[in-house]
Amino acid sequence: MADAHSERFDAMLLAIAQQCEGGIAELLDVFFGFLERKTDFFIGAGKTDAEKIVLGKFREHQKKIEEKKEMERKQAEALKAAKAKKEAKQKPEAKIQEVTEEEAERIKKEEEKRKEKERTEMEDKNTDDNKKLRMEG
Repeated sequence: MADAHSERFDAMLLAIAQQCEGGIAELLDVFFGFLERKTDFFIGAGKTDAEKIVLGKFREHQKKIEEKKEMERKQAEALKAAKAKKEAKQKPEAKIQEVTEEEAERIKKEEEKRKEKERTEMEDKNTDDNKKLRMEG
């Protein structure tokens, strides 16, 4: 059945499904019961033919949904890869920059000052912690 043709019955089938408290199993039971009572599907077509039709349609729809899910998965992966690529481009890259000897000396001194400051702060914190321990003890 074409999609437009199938959608024509959606409201009716949904109404039936909502009344089937047993879920899909009950819905299928209702449908096959209808075929048994109102058609010659099981007798006229022959047992194997009827079974082939049912299994054929089942596999057809199963394949469609699997293909759809696979396509959605691939699209999600492509989107994720594109996002990661975009984020990678936006990250600043470490650059090697040529500097003069004076600039190198200045950078080195600034780094030493920063490290000395961190060391001093750490020592002060340790001293404060030791004082607190002595007071508590």
